[in-house]
Amino acid sequence: MLFQSAYYGADSSGIHNASDDFLHINNTGYYKDMISKTYGTNRPNGLPDWQIIYVFSGKMEHHFADGSISLLTPGDIIIYPPGALQRYRCVAELTSYAWVHFTGHASSELVETTGFSPLKIFHTQVNSTAITYIHSMIEEIRRQKPCYELKAVSIFLDYMTFLAREIKNESKKSAKYAKLLPALREIENNPFPHKTNEEYAALCGIDSYYFIHLFKEVTGLSPLKYATDLSMRKAGKLISETDMDVGDISSSLGYDDPCYFSRKFRKFYGITPSEYRKRQRDTENAFSARALLEK
Repeated sequence: MLFQSAYYGADSSGIHNASDDFLHINNTGYYKDMISKTYGTNRPNGLPDWQIIYVFSGKMEHHFADGSISLLTPGDIIIYPPGALQRYRCVAELTSYAWVHFTGHASSELVETTGFSPLKIFHTQVNSTAITYIHSMIEEIRRQKPCYELKAVSIFLDYMTFLAREIKNESKKSAKYAKLLPALREIENNPFPHKTNEEYAALCGIDSYYFIHLFKEVTGLSPLKYATDLSMRKAGKLISETDMDVGDISSSLGYDDPCYFSRKFRKFYGITPSEYRKRQRDTENAFSARALLEK
């Protein structure tokens, strides 16, 4: 797990205050590849400032005051206004998300102008450009060069504009996404062995050249890479959540050769399936031990 953040102040305490400034960034940061499902936040009375959360990978469960629960998946964005219940937790391995806490009398107008609504979930395709804005804000706040507060606000405005445009672009892609649904459902149900691009295109009723172009435009990946990544994510879930033998997992996902499956797994995760399982179990045990100590 990687964690980076930046706060105005010596530590993370007392830095969610409201401000009378035009716009102010209280703190920002991100968690990358959270491997514990026990991580979560519970603020029954919310906070005095605003918070925007962008999910890059995995899944997050968000609870609302009316008792409803929503699952945020990669590309989802939510904004909490001041005083709103904040109860959320990671519910999938390797969950990554970024946040910004902001305040100021222009905050409400900024949220409205960019087309966001508090406590409503918006969706975009995951775009790595978004994390560069988070990195830039972190660096400005940490280094505190002249006018760094103004620069951090400037980056945040660019960030909000970027997200708003991504959401508008996403709505334009919805019709294109619908054209790909037969192939996407087939890949979801049978990520491996892969069908040919011609077979996927035939399911969608379009020619293969247009299918490949449209698929990359909508998902950002080739059909082969999309299917491979999906099968590896399923493999990681089975390895971390079950005691199934690696060979059985390989077979259940359509890989007849366990050695080939292990090579693909290592290329995707950077470690072997057995190493991945050990790391997951060690982390879970560590979190469980810490939870007992904190009781």
